[in-house]
Amino acid sequence: MARNFLVRNQKFIISSWLATLGCGLPGAIAGKLAFPDKQVVAVVGDGGFAMTMADFVTAVKYNLPIVVIVLNNFKIAMIKFEQEVMGHPEFATDLTNPIARYAEDCGGIGIRVDPGSTENRSPPSI
Repeated sequence: MARNFLVRNQKFIISSWLATLGCGLPGAIAGKLAFPDKQVVAVVGDGGFAMTMADFVTAVKYNLPIVVIVLNNFKIAMIKFEQEVMGHPEFATDLTNPIARYAEDCGGIGIRVDPGSTENRSPPSI
């Protein structure tokens, strides 16, 4: 997002060093509290979301209508990358995240989009 998202007439928050795991969801909550009339969208990885997913309950509790897009590659990819850079074999970075179900169980709305599926192909309403 930091490299490819063009920011025009909007605010954009990123982690200060572009590798902070878990800052997206709490940042979105803070953004919504600071700007309650603005639409807030967090784009996070599944590993980062997993680190702070309990904060989703806070967003639901305080009725904060944020959108969280979770890019799921079934890994804590930053940790995998750091292990490889240090010359270590990948260890314990695989994830299984039922993220859409988790959102629903917390009282939010969870929608799973599977790019290989022909379901859910209608354009989103904005």
